[in-house]
Amino acid sequence: MGLIRSEASHRYSDGQNILIADINSKVDTTHAALTGHLFSGYDFVSGTPSGVNAGLNDDQQTAGFLDDDQQTAGFLDDDQQTAGFLDGVGVQLLDDQQTAGFLDGRKPAYGHGTLCAGILVAIAPGAMIMPVRAFDDDGNADVFTLAKAIRWSADHNADVINMSFGTLDDTKVLRDAVLYAQKRGVLLVASAGNDNSSIPQYPAGYDGVVTVAATDISDRKAPFSNFGSNVVVDAPGVNIISAYPGGGYAMVSGTSFSAPEVAGELALILRLKSSGVTTAVKSTAVNVDSKNPEYYRKLGYGRIDILRAVQER
Repeated sequence: MGLIRSEASHRYSDGQNILIADINSKVDTTHAALTGHLFSGYDFVSGTPSGVNAGLNDDQQTAGFLDDDQQTAGFLDDDQQTAGFLDGVGVQLLDDQQTAGFLDGRKPAYGHGTLCAGILVAIAPGAMIMPVRAFDDDGNADVFTLAKAIRWSADHNADVINMSFGTLDDTKVLRDAVLYAQKRGVLLVASAGNDNSSIPQYPAGYDGVVTVAATDISDRKAPFSNFGSNVVVDAPGVNIISAYPGGGYAMVSGTSFSAPEVAGELALILRLKSSGVTTAVKSTAVNVDSKNPEYYRKLGYGRIDILRAVQER
């Protein structure tokens, strides 16, 4: 937070009256860090409203925070990393599986939504976070559900949509949903992916989406982070601390946690002006090419500087 000068930016904007939709897994709405920051959303897994009136079920509330198996469990196991989900298209929540090993191996997506929501609140404490659940606790989703979630978010007045997930398949239904939201003036942010590859994932690969790669505290590309011509900016994604279900906190790594930093940044800028918002993020980013010569011009405009962005006129 110090590196991207998040706290200092709050002297200029906290994102008040801006609505950020986060398409993700379930959120612990009772977590103290999220209290007062959540707006009513929708749970496409259960088919019910989500958000301030939808908490965790009894099993999740009483689940142990860490046990021996959870400490060594990968976020997605090897089969899940390449498996097609409900419709045969592989859609992944984007965490670095090596360092997110504390997560419940039996429920690979457990905690992902809470972690991302916690980052959004930290970056834009005045904004409201609208949790839109498209992934179950095993990380299962399909592109049709994701497309519905994007369209629903746009139809329910989201100003920004955070998408910490990705698929290698460019599908018409997902592409059309992104275009639908963009035509309604919604700003969309997506994680670049965690395969250390220049092959684009989607929705990160679509035009107009603010695609975010992950860097470390020294502005070096994270070893797992994707890179390439579709990357717009970078944000810290290594050893990020955020809220975890049950009232705790956890340290995680992945482009999943870089994307909400930029989504929060967009919310701060939107509070100040209605045009040139994405341009402000790009033009104020810190160029990191000199620290990443092997990825020259493959990390977009550089690592975000939120204070500079909100001061941009």
